[in-house]
Amino acid sequence: MIDWHAKSTRITIIIITLLIAVGWVLIEKKWNKNQSYQGQVLTKSKKIRLGKSHRNKFYLTIMTNEGDKFRVRVPRHIFTKFRQGDRITKQEGDQYPQPEKSSVHTLSVDEAVHMIKQAGSTDPAP
Repeated sequence: MIDWHAKSTRITIIIITLLIAVGWVLIEKKWNKNQSYQGQVLTKSKKIRLGKSHRNKFYLTIMTNEGDKFRVRVPRHIFTKFRQGDRITKQEGDQYPQPEKSSVHTLSVDEAVHMIKQAGSTDPAP
């Protein structure tokens, strides 16, 4: 004989757990969008997951201009834009932070050629 009370209790627990999980994700996304800050990237880290999903997670640890330190999860295409020490800005309404314009590392052709030559050379730099 089927114990309907036990079965309905399990189903109720599963439904409540799913609602809490979905609510948490929606609240976190909304909270991230409403944030705004400026600061500096302290560290970059990633969690590599092996298995069926292969979902890697990318994190930036940020120190804001106000002195607050926190970690934010970002997609890979945002993660690769930053280096440790870069200045970072997150505007209210944006989902993810962006590098400050003055912080973007760009090399001229001459600088790139010089770095390539140095990497292939065993001589110390002049």
